[in-house]
Amino acid sequence: MSGKGTLGFLCTSTALGGAELNAVRLAGWLAARGRRCIAIGAEAGPYLERCVEAGIETADIKPFARWGIPFSAHRLSRIVRDRGVDLIVSFSSQDTHIAAAASLFGRKRVPFAHYQQMQIGSPRRDLFHRLEHSLLSAWIAPLPWLAQQARELTRIAPGKIAVIPYGLELDRFRRRSGSRKHARTILSLPDDAFVIGTVGRLDRGKGQEYLLRAAARLPVQGKLLILIVGEDTRGEHQRYGEFLRGLTRELGLEQAVRFLPFRLDIETVFHAMDIFVLTSLSETFGMVTVEALASGLPVVGTNTAGTPEIIHDGETGLLVAPGDPERLARALYTLMETPELRHRLAEQGRRHAEERFSHHRQCEEIEKLVDRIIGEKNLGQASSFSR
Repeated sequence: MSGKGTLGFLCTSTALGGAELNAVRLAGWLAARGRRCIAIGAEAGPYLERCVEAGIETADIKPFARWGIPFSAHRLSRIVRDRGVDLIVSFSSQDTHIAAAASLFGRKRVPFAHYQQMQIGSPRRDLFHRLEHSLLSAWIAPLPWLAQQARELTRIAPGKIAVIPYGLELDRFRRRSGSRKHARTILSLPDDAFVIGTVGRLDRGKGQEYLLRAAARLPVQGKLLILIVGEDTRGEHQRYGEFLRGLTRELGLEQAVRFLPFRLDIETVFHAMDIFVLTSLSETFGMVTVEALASGLPVVGTNTAGTPEIIHDGETGLLVAPGDPERLARALYTLMETPELRHRLAEQGRRHAEERFSHHRQCEEIEKLVDRIIGEKNLGQASSFSR
């Protein structure tokens, strides 16, 4: 049983991507450990829908969200007061603005922490951000390089910056006897194919086109199958999925490429693969990379942003330059032709994921941080009362 204190997981996004799923998972894990967690978001949005499915308590701020931050902050302040929330955790800049406004102007001042999901693109040392960051109780970065960004590009007090990697339910992804054949049966994939796959929303920044262009360069055809799993980002109009299908036809790969929509049983997808590829042009964390490692797959990733802190080149996977199909093709061909290298990278990658990215470890570190923040808040309130 975890410590006392109610957490509010604030996520007003109307999309369903990595940040939203991270919030759902963390709330569910902490709730299972005995912590009261409330998911706060847009009414009928996919984040709250997923939380309801997971049995997590929810509250919505939709009635005011369309009118901007002040009204959203007002609604959040009422939820904090009425539901007894002790700490807000935000997952985007927009939500941090709302939490800061609620903390500053609400009837009940509540501490809030931000769990970083994206890179900090430019310095945030202006008066607005300095005020907002001064209200923060903690800034949580999932990787050291992101924490370093926070130290260099903001005025957040160094003592408020913590590094807590996202975690996984590792046992869910662990391969067992027969899992490969079973997964391919479920997905209707040929059992004798060599499957190279990627998972993620269909978005230009994810760079799935470079896997297709690399596949066209591979001398091995026939039993090679490229598996692309994901859907176009909801609410956006890139039509990147349509572009990828057109590129597949243009490259003459219709028989060698399979597109599948996003699946909740994502471990099934990983178990069907022989190699996983992350093609993103810049990936802040790359949860799918960790999932692939935990699944015991050899992984090829792009040498940019947070991926080099997850994949150690030549030890737990291979790194290639982003947007370079020629180098990607060479790395894939090397793995295809060298079974012992595939096995070594897969085994070392799996151990690395188990040592560093367990969800139990993430929850324990979050709980220690939360209990410290709530304890400091209660101590401050007691001191004020005594005066």
